[in-house]
This record gives sequence, structure tokens and C-alpha cells, in this order.
Amino acid sequence: MSSIEDNPSFSGDIRLYSHSGLCNRLRLIAEYKHLSDVKNKKIEMFWVKCIQCNALFKDLFQPIPNINFSYLKQGRKSVRPPNTAQKLKLFSHDKEIKYKNHLIFKPTDDIMENIEGTKERIGEDYIACHIRRADIITIQKKYNVEPPSDEYFEDFMKSHPDRKIYLATDSRQTQDRFIEKFGNRVYYSNIPSGNGSTKRPNRTTPVQEAVADLFLCIGSVDFLGTDCSSFSGFIKNYRKGKNAKT
Repeated sequence: MSSIEDNPSFSGDIRLYSHSGLCNRLRLIAEYKHLSDVKNKKIEMFWVKCIQCNALFKDLFQPIPNINFSYLKQGRKSVRPPNTAQKLKLFSHDKEIKYKNHLIFKPTDDIMENIEGTKERIGEDYIACHIRRADIITIQKKYNVEPPSDEYFEDFMKSHPDRKIYLATDSRQTQDRFIEKFGNRVYYSNIPSGNGSTKRPNRTTPVQEAVADLFLCIGSVDFLGTDCSSFSGFIKNYRKGKNAKT
């Protein structure tokens, strides 16, 4: 099957496909956005609603010019459409362009209302941590990366003694630990039902709340994430895009 991945001179509109987690999808779109701009081509994104991302793009983000979404539901007979790409490709060696392309994503008004409500409670001068447990341990072992300990994040929080902490995590155990340690300095948008165990590989944070987590972490004055997590990676790239913009 021919695709953009196989043929860089592909002359049609750019067709993408993903059934992965939220931030892997966003990174795919952001990367191909550069090719779209250079070749003056529209992007058609085939967005699969499945356990990895149980929401539609339009329920999470505002429309993006020249990017159309077709929605598929994962099932036994779901098939990847022809001439679609689903792997990341580095189309620009200019990191500033790469980072700025992340800025095309803007949450829906409902999610922004949630974000702004949390910011009113926490204030503007806060730090943020994304601590991913569960399936990340398997991924880190694959790439021979040592999973970060709670103490690693604790040291970061202690280095900002006068600031509130926004905590995004898929582990109730981790959340409880930091609330016990830092008390009312800790803020969050949800109570995760996962316990951070590798026996529960599927994360359980609702996707709308995950988007709120993303942008609350992006809006912090300092951030520490989890290595090998596409969620943390997206936050870091978006923050760099904001800095490059200014």
C-alpha cells in the first residue's frame, strides 16, 4: 500500500490515520502540519474513537484551518484507509517550526472554562508535574530508561517552596502521596481511578480532563514530566513553542 511515509513526493492531500493515545495523535498532526504548509496541501485526519482515546477531536479542540477530520470507530473489521500515514516523520529540521506547530491546538470553550476555573483557584504562579505510572513502566523498560521515583518529583516540588503545585497523574496512590506530603499546595482536576500498577495498563483519566491537564501543565511557570511519555513530551514542545513565539 502506497502512502506518504513511503513516498515523500506524494502529490495528493495529506491523509493521516491514528488509533493511538491522544498526544501521539496530536504530535502526528503537528509534524505533518509543516509538510502541509510547505506543499500547500490540506490534511485529512482519520481519527479512531477507541479505548486509547475515547473522544472525538471536535469534542476536545477547536477547528483547525485546512485540517479535516473523519471519525472511525474501532471494531473487529476496522481497516486503515489507503494512502494514509500513521508514523511520525521529521519534515523540518528547524526545531522552532516543530515547536510552534504545536500551538495550533486550542481546547474547546467548555474545557477552557474548566482550565480557567482551576487557574482561578490555584493562581498564576504555580508549578506542574505530570507523573505517569501504569503502562509507562513497560515503555521505559523497552527503551532502557529508569522509571522516575516519587522522590524525583518531590525534590522538584521542594525546590519551589512558595509555589502551588498542579499534579497530573493516572495513579491514585501517587496523588494521595503528594497530597499527604504537600497538603493544600497540591491541586488537580480529577481523582484517577488507576492505581499505577502495570497490571492495569489502560489509563483511566477521561480524555476531556486529560486535555485540561495538558494545558494546566503548559500554563505553569515550571514543569517536570515523565520520560518516554508522549503526554509529557507534548507539554514540553508546546511550552517551547510558546517561548519561540515570543
